[in-house]
Amino acid sequence: MNGFYTAIYKAEGVNTARTLMYLTAPSAVQVELVSCVITAPLASLYFIDASVQRITTLGTPTATAVTPTRVWAGDKNALSTVKGNVTAGEPTYDADGVLTAEYDLFPAGWRWEPGVTSYLQPAVSVGVRLLTKPGQKTDIRVVLRF
Repeated sequence: MNGFYTAIYKAEGVNTARTLMYLTAPSAVQVELVSCVITAPLASLYFIDASVQRITTLGTPTATAVTPTRVWAGDKNALSTVKGNVTAGEPTYDADGVLTAEYDLFPAGWRWEPGVTSYLQPAVSVGVRLLTKPGQKTDIRVVLRF
């Protein structure tokens, strides 16, 4: 293992279906996706439809840079690019590249832990998508481990 990382982002005031976070693997390294968790405040009780899905065309989305933290002391800094809260310029997604698509009830949270190893090939991007508009404006926290 070359490194184990956690990327966390809190998107505030979400009121549209959109990409909450995306990760792009480095150009010469594949990345293993370990898990993804989405949570919201207790007051934001509603059903949520979300997915982790491969991106075919990233484009130039307007998003906030996220610095992944190292889980294990001694690991090098992550080489992957991670961004959160896409507010404009949504990426184009691969309809056949859905790694998971779940419909769950907040505030229990939405959790994805693949039963089989999920690798991103070098230079490939994957997005964590909110597929359904929230029932009310809410803050949403995404934790992606890779």
